Amino acid sequence: MEFVSLQSPDIASWTFDGIANLPYSPTARNSLERPQSYGDELLEFATNKFGIDQLGPKAIAKISGKAWDELRLNVLVVCGMLLDVSPDAFGELTTTYIKFTIGNTHTSRVYAAMWVKNSKSFTIGIALPEDCKHPLFTDALKGMSYKGLTRYVTMTSEDAIPEQFSDFAEIAYKLRLSELE
Repeated sequence: MEFVSLQSPDIASWTFDGIANLPYSPTARNSLERPQSYGDELLEFATNKFGIDQLGPKAIAKISGKAWDELRLNVLVVCGMLLDVSPDAFGELTTTYIKFTIGNTHTSRVYAAMWVKNSKSFTIGIALPEDCKHPLFTDALKGMSYKGLTRYVTMTSEDAIPEQFSDFAEIAYKLRLSELE
């Protein structure tokens, strides 16, 4: 089983001279009132490195604070894997989670969600068939479940992201897309 190590030179180089050192205003913590340049730089980084221009600005703002420095790269890598499945895929922050949908309307089908309640860990819920298993998957945690999502995993900045997670994202997207036909 292969894992993507965030300590590897390839992924470490994605941090373009230290994404953690982008401008940050402590007075803007936990709000959408962060300096425009910080949001623009982070959005440009995410778009260029992961192709995730489908990630909504509120989601980018949520993870742009200094408290997210250690976890930000893992969040962006997983978001990239979830959004790379289709140009129609979209991720938008609701209250405490980013929902990943087929399209960008209020009736769009959800194929994954990422709970970003705090900057120490995040939990991903994904719509997978019953026979799709991985040792990292667990049942939904209390307060972190979503209708139609069947597998969950919680990750920290120290965790390696399973390489096959992009395969799981594609399976989930196609499963939810097939329900629309």
